[in-house]
Amino acid sequence: MKGPRPEIVADGEKAKTLLAGYIKRRLRLGVPSAKNVVIGDRQYLYITQKWFMDVIRWTEELIVLDVPELGSGKEFPLGYEETFAVLASNIANIAVAKRYNLRASVLMGLITAKQEKAWGDIPVDGKVAVYIIGLTEKGGIVYDLRTKQAIGFEDFPNFDSIIGVLF
Repeated sequence: MKGPRPEIVADGEKAKTLLAGYIKRRLRLGVPSAKNVVIGDRQYLYITQKWFMDVIRWTEELIVLDVPELGSGKEFPLGYEETFAVLASNIANIAVAKRYNLRASVLMGLITAKQEKAWGDIPVDGKVAVYIIGLTEKGGIVYDLRTKQAIGFEDFPNFDSIIGVLF
């Protein structure tokens, strides 16, 4: 099963990147409810929103092929979202390294937020939920594995209830 061809965002002749320190400061200032912000690499690439969604879909298909019972419902085992995010991020990073030979990572990770506002099929229940997040040419994108819905980071209904960010 061949993965989707990587698409990074160019800034002139070079890949458009952000330093981890800048991302961390911006998250701490822009998301005051986030108590934990963990960023593992030093520099991150902007990827296209289309490719972000392609990687997510491809990873979902890969998991369903390998473990069919996981693809059947909206209830996942404990730690599924975290494992999914790591797998999708690693797949993306390998694809970028192979095609572009760059020393930067794709910014794909997790956010945790309290469900204080409804979002599509996700009701208000006050529980903490985990979502996939990515950095694209259109800014951040939040994706919910259970409902398959995506939204811009700034437009995420529970933006003010984000508790943690992990890249």
